[in-house]
Amino acid sequence: MNHAGRPARLPRGFAVAVTALVAFAALVGYSDIALKGPAHIPVLLDSANGFVRGTYGRDTSCLPPAGSDDNGCHWGTGVSTMIADGFNVVQTDPYIFAGHDGALDALAAEGLKGIVYMGGWDNSSCTFTMSNTAFDSIVNGIKGDAVARSAVYAYYIADEPHVSACPGAPAAFAARTARLHTDDSTQKSFTVIQDYDNGLFGQSYYAKWMGTVDVIGFDVYPCNFSNGADFNLSPTSKTRQACDLGSGGKVQTDAGYIQGAGFGSAGTCMLYNGSTGACTPYLALMQDFQDCYYELPANSDLRNQATDWATYGTKKSGIVIFSWNFYGNLCTPPSKPAISIGVQLDNCASDPTTNPTDIMPPSTPDCFGNTAELLYDNTHLFDLCPVPTPTDVYTACSLAQYRLAGSDGATWQMLDPAQLKIEFTPGSDVRAIVSGNADLWTATAGLNQDLAIAVNGSVAAWKESGGFAGTFSPNAAFVQTVYNLTGGVDYTFDLRWKTNKPAGPGAIFAGAGPIGGKFSPTRLTVELVATAASVATAASTSQYPLAGSDGATWQAMDSTNLSVPFNAPANGSLVVGGNVDLFTGKSGLNQDVGIAVTGAGYPTTAGQPEAWKESGGYAGTF
Repeated sequence: MNHAGRPARLPRGFAVAVTALVAFAALVGYSDIALKGPAHIPVLLDSANGFVRGTYGRDTSCLPPAGSDDNGCHWGTGVSTMIADGFNVVQTDPYIFAGHDGALDALAAEGLKGIVYMGGWDNSSCTFTMSNTAFDSIVNGIKGDAVARSAVYAYYIADEPHVSACPGAPAAFAARTARLHTDDSTQKSFTVIQDYDNGLFGQSYYAKWMGTVDVIGFDVYPCNFSNGADFNLSPTSKTRQACDLGSGGKVQTDAGYIQGAGFGSAGTCMLYNGSTGACTPYLALMQDFQDCYYELPANSDLRNQATDWATYGTKKSGIVIFSWNFYGNLCTPPSKPAISIGVQLDNCASDPTTNPTDIMPPSTPDCFGNTAELLYDNTHLFDLCPVPTPTDVYTACSLAQYRLAGSDGATWQMLDPAQLKIEFTPGSDVRAIVSGNADLWTATAGLNQDLAIAVNGSVAAWKESGGFAGTFSPNAAFVQTVYNLTGGVDYTFDLRWKTNKPAGPGAIFAGAGPIGGKFSPTRLTVELVATAASVATAASTSQYPLAGSDGATWQAMDSTNLSVPFNAPANGSLVVGGNVDLFTGKSGLNQDVGIAVTGAGYPTTAGQPEAWKESGGYAGTF
């Protein structure tokens, strides 16, 4: 599957015809266009913050405080491994000295944002442990330090209030949020709500917190001891059990409650006080700790937590890990001295654990513990792909590697229903230029890989990649189509794939690499243009043979159906692309595809296309 293209300079009123040409040699590359629109990745409040990849605690690059500390570490230390693994937000302390916040300044220097901890909430007295005066002093002190202020993600105004004990807690948190906005109108408030509060749970329970803070976190912890509620037992008497994950599990159930209450939605919600207002965005808190009730997740459990949140928590604005270095209590396992992520990352042996999901494990076992392995195997949760600036282009991107086993060769399956999907409703009639791109390969000789764009569940365009004997050889597959959209109608675009014939036990893959722990991007892009704009397309579903080529003379592939007349409305540049699946039945022949432009001043060289590319492999047939 090949794609050719280049921008052509055209004078106003200049009529051209663009024709696809093919000869035996290779295929055409694409003149890349800078993306202009919002990513489909959930974005929290503003695009500058992006998708939150957060964690509590500090890693083992922590240095002694020496009088100035943040989470028990000297300012700016204890974050090196976190940064290397793609985290962008950490919980931090708000220490201020003479109007200068050393902790936040240090995070800013590292390119991190901080969730600034502002004390607790006393569920006995139903009051904040930090006074209003102290709260105002800290916020205004940070406001006066431009560097520190730039590093604030949100103010953590308190943690895990209980409505069962304090029915007025939602109103109190809303009042403190209003106080924060009075002190510094640019900042956001944050809190975390438990999934169970002394008999209160479910959608109606979560709804009590709608609109109380600017960003809310939900700690849904799926791993606990079977006898965890018996606190009279000694640590050695605790009994492990399977974590409550997968279909029907805790994450699916609570994500349904959370999103059912409206959290993460773009519209208007019923707020805690009965009024209506903007729905509150949310962060998913993932469990990576152990105490006398909760048991430490295994590596596979952490991966499956991530997969569950990707599958069921589709409206989240990020995830936060609790915790990098939880020191816990007597029930914390001595083999992992309360640092289940940090120890494995910094001091671990090889981990050959096989990922049971269709997201691939490392090809070579390496020193990847819980969170590193999660990042490696589930990078689609953490938007590490470039995020374009907003206007009229939407893109969904993943740096994960995917595996499809047992395809029947006929049924199209979604490549990634959580990440590689774009949904929107155009306000008026428009045209959409839709493209998909993936590095496809197989480990089973004889299996080709098909990639498709689906619109509202139906395949709109597809391409095939591979070679009959080609294994472990990724091809950059590209599929593109132009689709007319009707204003006011909901559209869902997604990428789908299958094998070209029944695969049996064989499998195909998407994503090459890794390089630097990241696989090559798989991307879906939708670019909107006005219906009357200068966009023209031609397509054919016929199959074309070319026999007896001399290897030098370019011939029109289909001058009737694959030729586009175009009259330039003004001076400017025209982006021209061509895309075709090329193959041969004769070993040793490669295939060339080109784009020809005819009209005043074109072709640039007689008998030659303006751009061309070569496809094939010397021994690759069919």
